[in-house]
Amino acid sequence: MNCSKTIPLPPKYNLTSTCVSTPQNGLLYITSETVTYISHIENFKSIPEIKIFRFLQNVKSIDCDPDWSKTKYFAALVEDNSIQVWDTESSKAVLGHKVHIRAFHDEGSGYDMRTSVENVKFCFLKNRNILSIDSSFLVLYCISSNTYVRSNRIIPKKHEISIVKGSPFDESVFAAGTSNGLVMLVNFKKEEILYNLRGHDMEVTSFSWTLGSPVEDNPSITQRPILKAKKTPIPASDDCFDIYDYDYLENEFGAPSKMITNTGINDDSFVGIEKPKNEANDEHFNFSEACKNLKEDIQTMKTDDKDRKGEFFLTVFIKK
Repeated sequence: MNCSKTIPLPPKYNLTSTCVSTPQNGLLYITSETVTYISHIENFKSIPEIKIFRFLQNVKSIDCDPDWSKTKYFAALVEDNSIQVWDTESSKAVLGHKVHIRAFHDEGSGYDMRTSVENVKFCFLKNRNILSIDSSFLVLYCISSNTYVRSNRIIPKKHEISIVKGSPFDESVFAAGTSNGLVMLVNFKKEEILYNLRGHDMEVTSFSWTLGSPVEDNPSITQRPILKAKKTPIPASDDCFDIYDYDYLENEFGAPSKMITNTGINDDSFVGIEKPKNEANDEHFNFSEACKNLKEDIQTMKTDDKDRKGEFFLTVFIKK
């Protein structure tokens, strides 16, 4: 096929898995009853290799073999729900199966009739096997031996599957998107659903596996920012008796500035709110204490029974 004379056809839209990239950075996409392949473009001056693969039926979805080291295969699900494996080098269908086409006996005609199952989705796995799933069964098809194994669907039938993708990290795990927006991670060897991921309300039409570090390795994602405690601002007041206006004093309120000689009590032994009064000697008068007491008296006079609606009580329990 002469590459310079082959013109790529327009893609077909409104289908899931319409296009897929190849291991060699090429592109495969569906064009009605054909599939077009465009090789990797080295630069703007180079001409890519273009191939068109013609089918006898409409193509519903495609997927590419993850390993093109020995063979360059891609698979296609056609209109009758048969899966065909094509070789891009020979441009021919070389393998495939029709497991999703069921046979039944027609009593009127006496012949065995075949019908296709609805809602078939498929994908390549890491080990180059093809996994396909319909409304009833899950099929694992081995390309190297051209054999298949059919098992339980695993996913509940109430979920209509819209797309499946095999994990590039684990050959026994695949992801399935549903028409109601649910994404499920399934281990078909253990026959269990690992996770149900709810993030959409509409049909999942496309997703992709990406390589990234686990969430726990990135502390910026898992740890919440540490909030600093808010400092309580010192209230501004024009009150001349405000205790915050007396920081320049030698001692704060409640502590005597000098030793009281007549009672034998010093600074270190005094504990309490009220200090012993020294009525005999006026030289020991504490101006700071007087300011505090005066301020308390003024506040008490301002508060009467009518203005005590916001009064609250604090109960303290002390362990003996």
